[in-house]
Amino acid sequence: MRLRAQQVLLAELQLEQQTLAKAWQSQPIDFEHLKRASIEPLICIKILNPVELASKESVFAGPISSVAPDVIRRKVYKRTGDILREELQMKGVQTEIQLYGLD
Repeated sequence: MRLRAQQVLLAELQLEQQTLAKAWQSQPIDFEHLKRASIEPLICIKILNPVELASKESVFAGPISSVAPDVIRRKVYKRTGDILREELQMKGVQTEIQLYGLD
């Protein structure tokens, strides 16, 4: 029963991710490949509201996002990576943070 619920949830998340990827014109993540691959555990973070976050930091983010949304998205992800790195380092967590898909 629990496995079925997880499969349903995974299918829903894949559909949502594909919808978001289309909105951002990016390639969807191949969850099936990740499940089959023997990789170390990792944490994936997808920021769903980059314009909103950027707008809290700068009044120019909103207008810029309508013309160049990729610029805003890149800056938000880079800043988030920096924040995560700093906060985890303060807690003594040794991490390797890499950002993909920003080109």
